[in-house]
Amino acid sequence: MNNFVNLHLNTEFSFLNSKITIKDLIKFATENQMQYLAITDQNNMYAHAEFYFACLENNIKPIFGLELFLENHKRIILIAKNNNGLIHLRRLSFKALTTGYATLLDLSKVQEDLIIINHPREKFRVTKNEFLENQIHDFFNSENNLDDPKSLFIQENKIINFEDNEAIKIMNFINSDESNKEMVFNVLEDGQNVNQIMINRIHDLVKDINITFEKPSSFIPKFSKENTDSKEILKAQLLEAFNQKNNEFKNNLDEAKHRLKNELRIITKLGFEDYFLIISKIIKYAKNTGVLVGPGRGSAAGSLVAYLLKITDVNPLKYNLLFERFLNEERVTLPDIDIDIEASERDHLINAYIAPNYGKSKVASITTYSYLAAKSALKDINRYYQTNDPEKSLTVTAINELSKYLKDKKTIAENLETNKELQRFMNKGSSGTLKLKEIYLNLFEKAKLIEGAPRQSGTHAAGLIISDEDLINYLPVTQDLDKGFFKIQYDKEYLEKLGFLKIDFLSLQALTVVKSIIKFIKTHSQNAKAEVVSNHLDLAHLDPNNIQYQDDIKDLISSGKTIGLFQIESSNMTNVFKRAKVNSFKDIYDIIALYRPGPMEYINAYIENKHNPSKIERIHPVYDEILKQTNGVLIYQEQVMEIAQKIAGLSFAKADLFRRAISKKDQVMLDSMKGEFLLGAKNNGFPTSLAENIFEKIQSFAEYGFNKSHAVAYAYLTYYTAYLKAKFPLYFYAAQIEKVKSDQDKLKLILDEIKDTQNIKVASPTINRLTLADTIDLKTRTIYLPLDMIKSFGESTLNKLLVEFKTRNKFTNFYNFAIRAKMAGLTQKNIELLIESSVLREFGTQNQLKEKLTDANLLYKELEAFAKLNKQDTIDIDNLETETDFINENERDVEQEKINEQKHLGRVFNFAESVNLGNMKEEQIAELEITITRIGQKDTDRGGNLIYMNFNDAYQNSGVMFFKKNNQDILDQVKKDQKYLVKIQKNKAKTSNNVFSVLEVLATKENDE
Repeated sequence: MNNFVNLHLNTEFSFLNSKITIKDLIKFATENQMQYLAITDQNNMYAHAEFYFACLENNIKPIFGLELFLENHKRIILIAKNNNGLIHLRRLSFKALTTGYATLLDLSKVQEDLIIINHPREKFRVTKNEFLENQIHDFFNSENNLDDPKSLFIQENKIINFEDNEAIKIMNFINSDESNKEMVFNVLEDGQNVNQIMINRIHDLVKDINITFEKPSSFIPKFSKENTDSKEILKAQLLEAFNQKNNEFKNNLDEAKHRLKNELRIITKLGFEDYFLIISKIIKYAKNTGVLVGPGRGSAAGSLVAYLLKITDVNPLKYNLLFERFLNEERVTLPDIDIDIEASERDHLINAYIAPNYGKSKVASITTYSYLAAKSALKDINRYYQTNDPEKSLTVTAINELSKYLKDKKTIAENLETNKELQRFMNKGSSGTLKLKEIYLNLFEKAKLIEGAPRQSGTHAAGLIISDEDLINYLPVTQDLDKGFFKIQYDKEYLEKLGFLKIDFLSLQALTVVKSIIKFIKTHSQNAKAEVVSNHLDLAHLDPNNIQYQDDIKDLISSGKTIGLFQIESSNMTNVFKRAKVNSFKDIYDIIALYRPGPMEYINAYIENKHNPSKIERIHPVYDEILKQTNGVLIYQEQVMEIAQKIAGLSFAKADLFRRAISKKDQVMLDSMKGEFLLGAKNNGFPTSLAENIFEKIQSFAEYGFNKSHAVAYAYLTYYTAYLKAKFPLYFYAAQIEKVKSDQDKLKLILDEIKDTQNIKVASPTINRLTLADTIDLKTRTIYLPLDMIKSFGESTLNKLLVEFKTRNKFTNFYNFAIRAKMAGLTQKNIELLIESSVLREFGTQNQLKEKLTDANLLYKELEAFAKLNKQDTIDIDNLETETDFINENERDVEQEKINEQKHLGRVFNFAESVNLGNMKEEQIAELEITITRIGQKDTDRGGNLIYMNFNDAYQNSGVMFFKKNNQDILDQVKKDQKYLVKIQKNKAKTSNNVFSVLEVLATKENDE
């Protein structure tokens, strides 16, 4: 065995400072038969968990260290001698990551459990006097002095192979914008070039290090801080809840009792009582404080216990949802209850309730990483060359143009090999000169060197760890500055390996919109006696199988009016529902489950079988009965489990393992399970050939199986949003408009749907309807567009106006408005913008108001001077005239006002006149914005070749244009995935109704971010 160990090594998690991955490091160690490995990343411990498990798998002893940044730009290398030393490293890392550095005084307090080594680079070294002044007497130098027992062979390791020098220089430049062309980094040493005396010295120093990752005594806090038995608390709560819902279970009382008893047995056997109680308590707190919580998510909706504890709002017995899909005795992984919560309240819930209740030191978010993908790597390489070798670089415009052709989620190599559009662009751009293509190819080759490297850490959007003990004793943490609580330095994969329980609190925008609708209803109910819904989503009182407005909801979805309905508002999904003709809640969750890549191919069969059941393929009565509820199409993982249970006689726990083996394509486990399935089917009287056929059908379903519990739970929210839309359309549309007000395309879709809705009108913004509640006029059933959708009228300006509006109520006339607006801090430009946007139309025409503005400015100066003269803090506006302005409509320049309004409000100002690809008449010509979705060619019946271009408008209506020689110039002006303003004509229908001619490309538009 090789006893040499490098005691200073940065991994790739010293972001953009090392090219060494854990995988490559382990490979190097095994090839060189190294007994030990150490890592010392810069201030952080992000790589420690991956390093730990990789070392254990390869029989290598892991040594944990840190390159710690100190004050005055000094650095030091620290190695943990033992588990206490590892805890000290975590605390030092925490301080360095949150403040930028630690101090020698911090280090002096914990030095007994650490090996302290001075930095190998001279400019970072701490002097001997500095050590002694801070009472640090036991430290090592990195000078490779064989005669000095306190001297060690220490190199700064950032690369394994010499060829990686170029990559690390580029990465260092990206990280700091500083060129280091002259610097050459050491390759990783295997000990061959190190004196044996030094090898032995280092070996003697580390040979007794034996650090293990300790686990907390409990993965979740105790529910009760008193010594009350959690099992008894859980039983009592479930008994009370069951008795309250007795009426709901009256038709299957024995089944419900047996189900509850079995679930409770498994939960207590696996020790998860506290987990269920704590989540139930958190959700109860959220709902009681007005925070919206979703009806359920994932497999937890299959639990009767979760339903009774109000963790979910779905009764699993009604929908034949299986608890074993969520939790069973055969599963070794922890349960996973994900909670949807309105987006604006997630962090508040954690900071206001979870962290204070369970301890800020015991609650933490989880780290994620962002990596250098193809586009960012390409742009960074170009920036490097712009500084270091400009002849090899492109202009910013040119590199942005090139990067547009790179497909997301594909590597540079994959793009170069398969991306035809990229290849065409590179060849087209290189016509007349080979040099440009050479620049392209060189940039791509160099970008490959850094592609995939982690660039920085981030925060997992949903994950939260709640522990029974201080997390820093078991995990390295930093401060999540955006959230106000800890963030663990490991990602979720390793937290689960270490036995920590992750709870996902997911921000769901749909709940935020629902909250807005409820606020509208509650606000207006005080004046208009409108019906009020509860303050939180108690979906148990909105049973989709027994709900008022049920027919209205089905008609709404089947007619395609799905904008704003959770999960089903895309144009393609809308078309599926229009074809399916919804007549039950089941249709909604089935289609939600089917509408995904892969199972989409079965949508046609599902719809055809639904309308004509005679088309359903019959296999065997038992199998057919299981698929009967889904029109003969295998959709759900629970169906696979039921097939395994009823045909092969497997327990539901075993059936879940069977389901997991199929979905994960675990061939070893599948082969084993197949034998068990066929034997079980044979013992149950099923012919082997039939069992083989059924097994093959299930196996082909592997990629497509969906969790029925999740589909049903999400369909509840779909149904609830449809309920709100059917019953409270005015409030529903107002909330949707507020949600998308900054997106012209989405706003236009909503306005067009409103146009087809009876008795609802939409008007452009007006000055005396500033608050969200005021945007609705119940008497005229009008929704006023929000003021902050006006271009260049920022949120801060609106807030100034809102404060004034709430302080002194409505603006009575133009002078009253102008004076108060100036008092609130609005500028002349702000007021002119509101005039041209017709926001002040109730005070006069645009021309009239522009003339009055001059007088208003003079009046403001007079009032301001009078206030100063009389030593008043503010202008006294009580004596301003309050009479209404006289408006001479004959003086209104309608066309000019229309032009001004469109300039500031965008394309939605006159939505009633909108034209799109879907409503154009034959031979009609219009100016529209379109996005090119595809450019291709096809063979004609006559053996020729036809070029075509597909495109969509803002409403996802699609069109196609076929190119002949005389309009080839249009094709040269456009490219895929770009938006254009075009003059377009609809062709006469021959074989298709969506063929158009683009007559002229008027402008290239900015794509939506």
